[in-house]
Amino acid sequence: MEELSRDHHRPVTHRARSALDQDTAVANVVNKRHRLKAAPPKLYAIPHNKVVEEGATVRLQCAIAGHPTPWVIWDTDGLILTPSRRLTIKEKDDLRIVEISEVSVEDAGLYRVTLENDVGRVEAIARLDSSIEELCQKDKLLEDQRKIIVEIQIKLDEKQMELEELRQSLDTQDSAVD
Repeated sequence: MEELSRDHHRPVTHRARSALDQDTAVANVVNKRHRLKAAPPKLYAIPHNKVVEEGATVRLQCAIAGHPTPWVIWDTDGLILTPSRRLTIKEKDDLRIVEISEVSVEDAGLYRVTLENDVGRVEAIARLDSSIEELCQKDKLLEDQRKIIVEIQIKLDEKQMELEELRQSLDTQDSAVD
């Protein structure tokens, strides 16, 4: 049996002493030829930010690569996600998927996927917002703006009263001088 040496110029001959040794030598040559190099985790597609209606179903997904195959952890706001009645975590070929059904305002936040193997680590983050939450935030912002406008109007009215009192005082002084 022959295989090429490291410098690929001269064949290396393996002499087998028995049939078992010969099978082992063949297996070693095949393994050397098919052995994959270690590669750090890589995200070919990252999860995207989403805004969804309350009660809808949302899917965050990414496409991964790496050797050995990276293990995947999904977390939100630092808490590791675990499957539940409304939350599923799926693997299909190179896709890693988190699916949340019946989305509520409480589901809004940052969702991070972390890939790790013996060679490295990589992560990506996507933001999930509920359109209800977004509307509530806009309503709160509008309410805050209304309060500021009322405060400004009160101060403006006070300043106008001071100005009117000052005019009356000046008019009184002008009358006294005449």
